[in-house]
Amino acid sequence: MDTQEVTGTQIISIDPVAYVAAVYAPFRDRLVAAKEAADKIVAINVKEKAGMAVAIKQRAIFRALRVEADKARTLRKAPIIEIGKLIQARYNEIEDEVVEYEGRFDDAIKAEEKRIEDEKTAAIRAEQARIEAEQLAIKQAEEARIAAERAELARQQAELAAAQKAAADKIEADARASRLKIEEEERAARLAREEADRQARAERDRIEAEAKAKEDAARAERIAEENRQLAERQEAQRKLNEEAARIRAEQDAEAKRLREEQARLAEEQARIDAAKRAEADRLEAIAKAERDAKELAERKKREAAENKARVEREKAEAEERKKRIAAMQVTDGYAALDVFTSHYGDVAEFAPIVAAIRQFVEARKS
Repeated sequence: MDTQEVTGTQIISIDPVAYVAAVYAPFRDRLVAAKEAADKIVAINVKEKAGMAVAIKQRAIFRALRVEADKARTLRKAPIIEIGKLIQARYNEIEDEVVEYEGRFDDAIKAEEKRIEDEKTAAIRAEQARIEAEQLAIKQAEEARIAAERAELARQQAELAAAQKAAADKIEADARASRLKIEEEERAARLAREEADRQARAERDRIEAEAKAKEDAARAERIAEENRQLAERQEAQRKLNEEAARIRAEQDAEAKRLREEQARLAEEQARIDAAKRAEADRLEAIAKAERDAKELAERKKREAAENKARVEREKAEAEERKKRIAAMQVTDGYAALDVFTSHYGDVAEFAPIVAAIRQFVEARKS
């Protein structure tokens, strides 16, 4: 049997707009006439028998138009729908055959694309592991340096505290020795004065006992001696006062030096505290940067996993929809074939098509 190629528009050669206009032209003419007749009826009193009869007649005219037009619509639309379903069914057959071969090559392409993507992913993971190892080494080295600096600061603080205590102890010992020396000198001076007084009283008693006659001369001599002794005592007191003033001056100077040393130590401690705070702030900034970087990496990883899951879910849903549509199309196709053979099985023009449809259906059933 000779085969002839059929183009997409060879079977349907009519103008769709003209065809539809031709189908509904009689109904349009009847509708125009019915509307003209109905418009001439100004008022209808359905309470009267004549008015009710006119209303029933007009309703029947328009109802008949609507029912007959709907029948024409159903009759003319059915073969078009059936042909469309047949076209879809034939396309489904071609698609099924194409998908088998297309899938074979598509699977190979996708396998290669997956291999390349896996290699990229492995390289990215290796680079991430290397970066994390470098960051860990840097962090450990920084922590070791900070620990050494803290140990050095602690050692310096201990030395400074020991020096402060030694200086304070020395100042206290010197002050105590000075106070003891002054007290000893004052006690010796007091004893000397007391001894001198005792000797003077003894001398006066002896002089009075030896010669009352020499009282005036002795008195004068005694007065002179007392004046000399007084001068000596005054001189000794002056020296003691000068020594006490010198000791107080040395104590004041030492106390001033100690205060200055304590002020310097306080400044040094303040500098150390400021350095410690600055170091703590720097470590906190480093820790925050590391936390931020880790959170960003985890967020990107979650987003990538979510995107991948979403793509796979959408792909699975699309495949499921495709399967449902294909199943519905097959069912609709067989129904259209059955309707077509039922309506046009006796039409000679469609006899070859009906025979081909029945042969196709029988072959599918077997």
